[in-house]
Amino acid sequence: MHTANTGTTIRFVITAALTVFVSNSQSITTFGVTTTETQAVIRYDAPDSNPCTVQISESMSLSPPVHDVDPALFPGSNLDSRMGSVSNGPHRVFVAGKRDAERAADGRRYSRALQANTEHFYQIACNGTVFASTFQTADPVLGDDYTEIPTFDSTAFGNYGWPSIDWTNQSISYIDPLTGLLLKRVSFSQANGYV
Repeated sequence: MHTANTGTTIRFVITAALTVFVSNSQSITTFGVTTTETQAVIRYDAPDSNPCTVQISESMSLSPPVHDVDPALFPGSNLDSRMGSVSNGPHRVFVAGKRDAERAADGRRYSRALQANTEHFYQIACNGTVFASTFQTADPVLGDDYTEIPTFDSTAFGNYGWPSIDWTNQSISYIDPLTGLLLKRVSFSQANGYV
């Protein structure tokens, strides 16, 4: 028990020291990340009142970005001035992830939820200053049998706001917008229908 506490304390001290070092050298001060299964709330102070860009990916290279902050799909979604974020001068709160599937610039619907129980890499860039770190989304609570109302989209088939499925490519995976669970197709398309 004592060893586990010591390990936790050391990890906290190293993280705090890294944050202070990066903040002092790059003028971005972070105050932490709070996560759920589908979202992350990132709190930080920018060096000035200009908008910053936020990149988030499941890859250390930050490519590809998660759908929620992919400006190719959702223009302006990688700016901390977007709807749902809070800016008060240099004080910022950026909410990444949304429990919804929305129509993107390419006409398809994408889940904007972050994948549950997954390490994400993020980078904040403000006028040439950069801060980079990671966060882990929460693990979904299993055994909860309460049925949630599906997301609504009046322009979608059946008014359900689910991600568009590519029936020709079985290798594509999808994120459930309500739970953050990773979904993969197990069926494949045939010339005369679906199997």
